[in-house]
Amino acid sequence: MVNYILRLLKTILPVLFVLFGISLGAQVINKKTAPAPLKKLLFKSDQWLNQKQYVNAIKGYDKIIKKYPNYIDAWINKGSALYEQGNWEEAIKNYKQALELDPGYLSRLHFTVGMILFKQEIYEEAILHFKNYTTAPKTNPARLKVAQDHIEKGKFRATAMQNPVSFRPQKLSVSINTEMSEFLPSLTAENVMVFSRKVGNQEDLYYSIQLNGKWQEAMPISNLNTSENEAAHSISADGKWLAFTICNRKESIGSCDLFISEWNGNAWSIPKNMGPSINTTGWEAQPALSADGNQLIFASNREGGYGDYDLWISFRSKGKWSSPKNLGNKINTAGKDETPFLHADGQTLYFSSDGHFGMGDRDLFISRKGPDGAWQAPINLGYPINTKNREGALSVSLDGQTAYYASDRSTNNLAPNLDIFAFELPDNLKPNPVTYLKVSLFDQASKISLSGNVSIIELVSKKQITNMPVYKLGSPIICLPTGEKYAFHVKVDDYQLYSEHFDLSIAKDKYEPYLLSIGLQKITTSAAKPIVLNNIFFETGSASLLNTSYSELDLLKTFLFDHADLRIEIRGHTDNTGNDVFNQTLSNDRARAVYEYLVNQGISRSRLTFHGYGASMPVDNNNTEEGRQKNRRTEFIIINE
Repeated sequence: MVNYILRLLKTILPVLFVLFGISLGAQVINKKTAPAPLKKLLFKSDQWLNQKQYVNAIKGYDKIIKKYPNYIDAWINKGSALYEQGNWEEAIKNYKQALELDPGYLSRLHFTVGMILFKQEIYEEAILHFKNYTTAPKTNPARLKVAQDHIEKGKFRATAMQNPVSFRPQKLSVSINTEMSEFLPSLTAENVMVFSRKVGNQEDLYYSIQLNGKWQEAMPISNLNTSENEAAHSISADGKWLAFTICNRKESIGSCDLFISEWNGNAWSIPKNMGPSINTTGWEAQPALSADGNQLIFASNREGGYGDYDLWISFRSKGKWSSPKNLGNKINTAGKDETPFLHADGQTLYFSSDGHFGMGDRDLFISRKGPDGAWQAPINLGYPINTKNREGALSVSLDGQTAYYASDRSTNNLAPNLDIFAFELPDNLKPNPVTYLKVSLFDQASKISLSGNVSIIELVSKKQITNMPVYKLGSPIICLPTGEKYAFHVKVDDYQLYSEHFDLSIAKDKYEPYLLSIGLQKITTSAAKPIVLNNIFFETGSASLLNTSYSELDLLKTFLFDHADLRIEIRGHTDNTGNDVFNQTLSNDRARAVYEYLVNQGISRSRLTFHGYGASMPVDNNNTEEGRQKNRRTEFIIINE
C-alpha cells in the first residue's frame, strides 16, 4: 500500500505544481529539468517570440516567472523579447536574473549581455561579461573572436571616456548654415571656405569668404554646379586648385571619379577628369590636395589595397600625376579608411576609419610624418570629438588652431540636418602652424607690374619648397610651415636679384602672413641701390661662411654667369657693437669670403672687387636687435666702368 501511494505521488505532484502553482523550491529549472506541462507553457510563449508577437510572448513569460521564478529559460527568453522591442534596459535586467540563477547555464548569455552593455557604452561591465564568455567551456569561434576584439575596444573606450579631450564646438552662422544640409568644409590660406550643400536631391558646391572674423553669405560656385552631384572636394591652400568627386558621368572611368578645376583669377575652369593614372574602373573619391596642389591623397577601393577603402597618394610633376601609391598598413586597415585631410604643413594627416580602435562606427584620427618621411601610427582624436556615432571629414585652419567639421548635433533625430561647426583643437592634436606669403612684382622706376619666378629654399635641409611663376595679374600664395628658416629668391629677366630671409624657427602663438609687393631694379651699368644678399650667414664674430649661405651664393654665381658683362663690388657691413677697427676688419674679411667663393666657382677676379665698410653705413637704428640685424649685412653693387 505504501509503495502504491509513493508511485501515485510521483505521478500527480508535477501536475499539482502546474495546476496550483506549488513551488518547486530553490532548485533552478530549465528546459531539460522542467515538467512536461511547464515545458508546454514555455513552448507557447516561445512561439509568440518566434512570430514576433513580442507583447504576447512577454505576457506568457511573466505568467511563468510569477509562478516559477527559478525557471531560467523564461528569464532568458523574456529578455530576448524585450531586446527585440528595443527595450535594452529591461532586457539586461532579465538576462542578469538568469545569470544569477546559474551563470554557467548558457555561456552565450554572457556574450549577449556584453554586447548590449557595449552598445550602451557601459564598457567596464561589458568587458567582465566578455571575459566570462572567453573562459567558458564551450564557445563559438566567431563569437570568441568578437568577444576578444570587444574586450580591447572596451578598454580603449573606457579609458578615453575617463580622460575626455577639450571639445567645445560652435555652430557657424546662418551665412553658411541653413535649413538644408551643409557639410565637407575645405579652406584656403586666405580664409575662403568651400563646402557642399544639399539643394533638393542634389549636392552642390558653395563658398564663403571670412572678412574681419565673420563668414559672408555663401554663394554657389555656379560654373561648376550641374543638375547632378558635386561634392567630396578639396581646395588647395593657395586657392588655385579644386578637386572634387563626380559619379556616373559620361566622362567617368569608374563609378565615381576625381575631377580637377583651376582658378584663372576670374572663374573656375571646366573640370577635367584626372585621368587613368588616378581613376580606375572602381571608386575614387574624397580628395585631399596639398597646399600647392601638387600632392593628392584620396580614398579608393582599387585593387592592391588592404581593405574596403584605402588611402592613396599621387604627385604632380610637369602637369602629370604619378601612379598612386598606397599609404601603407600603418594608415590603412581591413576596414574603411577615408575622408583624408592633408594640412598645409605637409606633415599632418587627418582621416576617418573604422579599422583602427575607436569610439564607434567611424572615428577621426591623426597621423604625422616621422623623420624618415613615413606616416606614423595614427592616434585617435579622443572622446568626445569621437563618439559611438560615425564621424566624417575634418579640416584644419592654416594656423592649426581651429578644426571644422559637419554634424547633425543641432537637429532632432526625426529630421537630421547637417551643419558646419568649428572648435579649437587640443594642443596635442594640432598640426604645425603655417603662415603664407603673397607676392607681386613691379618695376621700381615705372611701377609697371612684372612677371617672373620665385623660389623658396629651406635653409637647413636645402630642400626647395617651391619654384613657381609670378604673373602680372595674379599674386601667388605660398604656404610656409613654421619651425624652419627660409631663403626667398626672385628672378625676372633683365632685372637685379632680389632675396628675403624668413626665420620661422622661433615659436609664436600667431604668425602674420607676408604680403610682399616687390619693386625690382633693371640691370644697368649703374644700379641705383645696392642689392642686399639676405641669406648669407657667418659664424658669430667670424668670416667663416655657414652652410646655409650656399643657396644664396650659388644664386649670385648664376646671376653673374648669365650676365657676363657685369662687374660688381661685394660689400660687408656690421652693426656698431664693438670697436671700429674690429668692425672694419670683420666686414672686410666677410666681403673677401664671398669674393673668394665666387672666384672658386669660376667667376673671373677681374669682374669682382670687395670692400668692408664696418658700421659706417647703417640702414636701420642700432638701438634695437632688429635694427642691428639689418645693419649686419652682405650686399653687392654694379660697378661703373
